[in-house]
Amino acid sequence: MSEQLFYLGSHALRNNRETSLQTISCASHKYMTVTGLIQHSGAGGLFTFSPPLLRSLSKLSIMVDKHMKSIKAQKLLMPSLCPLKIWKKSGRDLVLKDELMTLNDQSGAKFCLSPTFEEMVTFLVANSNVLSSQLPIALYQIGPKFRDEPRPKHGLLRCREFTMKDMYSFHGDKNNCLNFYNETRECYKSFFDAIGLKVGQAVVEVEAPSGAMGGSVSHEFHVLADIGEDTLNKCSKCDSFYHPEVHRKCPNCTSSDSTQHSAIEVGHTFILGQKYSQVFNCIVKDPKKNKNIITPEMGCYGLGLSRILAAYIEQFFDKMETRDEINFLWNKELSPYNLSLVLPKTGNKEQLKAEEMLSFLTNFGESELNELIIDDREEIFIGKKLTDAKFMGSPFIIVLGRLLSDAQPAFELINRATGTTQIIDESDFLSTLKNLI
Repeated sequence: MSEQLFYLGSHALRNNRETSLQTISCASHKYMTVTGLIQHSGAGGLFTFSPPLLRSLSKLSIMVDKHMKSIKAQKLLMPSLCPLKIWKKSGRDLVLKDELMTLNDQSGAKFCLSPTFEEMVTFLVANSNVLSSQLPIALYQIGPKFRDEPRPKHGLLRCREFTMKDMYSFHGDKNNCLNFYNETRECYKSFFDAIGLKVGQAVVEVEAPSGAMGGSVSHEFHVLADIGEDTLNKCSKCDSFYHPEVHRKCPNCTSSDSTQHSAIEVGHTFILGQKYSQVFNCIVKDPKKNKNIITPEMGCYGLGLSRILAAYIEQFFDKMETRDEINFLWNKELSPYNLSLVLPKTGNKEQLKAEEMLSFLTNFGESELNELIIDDREEIFIGKKLTDAKFMGSPFIIVLGRLLSDAQPAFELINRATGTTQIIDESDFLSTLKNLI
């Protein structure tokens, strides 16, 4: 067994108590700081992801891959360091000049750290000799994006480097582009539902302005949260949400009676039309008809993955008072570990029986144990370990404690989602683990 892979040593749950929480007004920032999920990296808006949070981000990325596969999108990876001349060609070097991070190489050539990739992906397709029979094409990536944020704050909600899934589609005509656009919107809704952010409850979709991206149609996905810096209107008559910059009245029932709600933007989709394909002379040829040349209609579709993790916490973590009063539950699709195994303090009479039960873990492969984290801190009592396990948000907790010393040894299985605790005979330990991991 690899301790580094799934064991929780005393060093791993060391709370970041040195950080002053008085200056942090955001629940997700506080939670991630206290648990050590993120660590400030010496400059505003830059954070190191701890191994557990990186696991959550990896799970989220896998969930994205699953949903992108359902709409036949293909994954690629483009360089974050892009020639500035490509941005100059589209004119967005000026449109986004306040956000664009630029630098020169040793020869004096100018580059930027891309906040988005419309230019680069269009340049790619324009130089790939794509044929009309290959359309539609949908290309996406998951990776870092950079924005020169003047006032980074709220942890991962507004930072300079963030992880984003961005996708771009190319189509032979407007109808095909619109159909794929709507298919992707439905795919996004399915994705949010799958990670526990239910559409219509935690997440709402609204028609939105296109902004610097350009194009004719745009929609945003927002997580409702008090800390959110966007404002949406909610119709008092039909409960529909809408963007005040796009609609003065409810687009569903035309009522002008509404309430305002704070929200966090976590996804954005656009129909770009030929805005970029024309600029980069991106044409698609029909080999059967030499004169049939198509300038593709384009769409783009973004999801802020690191922001989604923070927004999830904001949605289900309304406030953060003192450390010991807080329980938190990750959705199983986001949780760093789905099962926490709490061991007795070293020297307790239950220790030998617990060690005997741990020997059963040799029946599992490394991949199976990947969802298990074991709290083996020697000097910490079980009560404190249990509090920490709840605080870290694992959906299931197994406690190897005082029940091991009974005439008929047993252990506790806590289901965080239902709030129930089962007493299970030690002979069923192996089968219980198999069901959970």
